[in-house]
Amino acid sequence: MTILLTTDKAQLRVHGNGFLQAVTSLGKIHVWDNRLPRQKVPSTIHNHNHGFMSQIMIGGLHMTEYTLWCPPIADTVYIPHQCVPRKGKDTLLEPSGPPVATTNRREFWLEQGSEYTFPLNMRLYHQVEPVYKHERMVITRVTGIPSIGNEKELPTVLVREGCEPDNDFDRYTFDDIARVVYEDAVTLLCERKLGFRG
Repeated sequence: MTILLTTDKAQLRVHGNGFLQAVTSLGKIHVWDNRLPRQKVPSTIHNHNHGFMSQIMIGGLHMTEYTLWCPPIADTVYIPHQCVPRKGKDTLLEPSGPPVATTNRREFWLEQGSEYTFPLNMRLYHQVEPVYKHERMVITRVTGIPSIGNEKELPTVLVREGCEPDNDFDRYTFDDIARVVYEDAVTLLCERKLGFRG
């Protein structure tokens, strides 16, 4: 067992969906904490252009996977937006397709100690929400699936019809709270004698 230390020079950024992304020398961790800022306009339903695996270290996650329908026949309609990279800034969310609706494909809860694999499938959308269960934060370890990815295709998020995406949110401008949350997360992992398997 290798313990992650606060002295580790992690690359930190605050995701607009309300969690911290930390890239460390021992791997990548995500930390949900209510002290972190979020986008004003939610865009929590999204896909990925790569496969990955998540291990729940502290707390839990509520996961919903969706199928999209077009044309939409539903009360709630979304506009797909692609996540366009901007050098030195957060991604720009740009409309990228006709209106769609969602249908729950699968819904489940991930308990502490469990693992989740998200396959490379650009048609598969999901939404992740933290389940604190008396914990002050939720911590997951994220690992990529080797040789599985499509970096040329931009990931997509869904923005509710009639709403403008929060393109003013910049995940690179919250250094102070990001560092505080990261150090608290590492302290909690050490208290629980949890770490990354080296």
